[in-house]
Amino acid sequence: MFEKIKTYFINRKIKALTIQGKKIPHDFISLSNAKSIGLLINVNQCNTEDLKDVHHYIDAFKAKGVTVVLFELNFIKKSIPGFKTSAHSVFINPEKINWLDFPNATAQSQIAQHKVDILINFDTSDKMTSHYICALANAKTRTGIHREGLESFYELMVSFKENRFKKMVPHFEHYLKMLEK
Repeated sequence: MFEKIKTYFINRKIKALTIQGKKIPHDFISLSNAKSIGLLINVNQCNTEDLKDVHHYIDAFKAKGVTVVLFELNFIKKSIPGFKTSAHSVFINPEKINWLDFPNATAQSQIAQHKVDILINFDTSDKMTSHYICALANAKTRTGIHREGLESFYELMVSFKENRFKKMVPHFEHYLKMLEK
């Protein structure tokens, strides 16, 4: 019964965000033209090798002079941020999530503060949190893993056979470079 009620409210919220998303114009920004990149990472899905790859990926962008904003999800209670090196980051754990798995008002205002050219969602979980963050984010181009019914949240969606960070990065980069005019 609880899951039916939760699904009902999630669907209502998605419909409202879809309508809102149609009113907000988004641009296609290529990876080479981006001055700021947002990375949405679910650390519960990452092993130690993935976390090292994320750090290297962030460092590679910083070396090119690109500002990196990290949206870190952790669904373990009383968890602490794992990416302390990032000056621009938003950390979301169960204390900042409501019963629908959506960020609370405080977290939503933190998300809205950061403007990025491209937001890449690396979360492969079934939770709606990352998709909701993408819908709320102040990003010109939002890209993520393809999920049926969530197309209005993104400008670019990609399907993968293997959902490991190291395997996803080249695919996202390939398609984001194709957007160049």
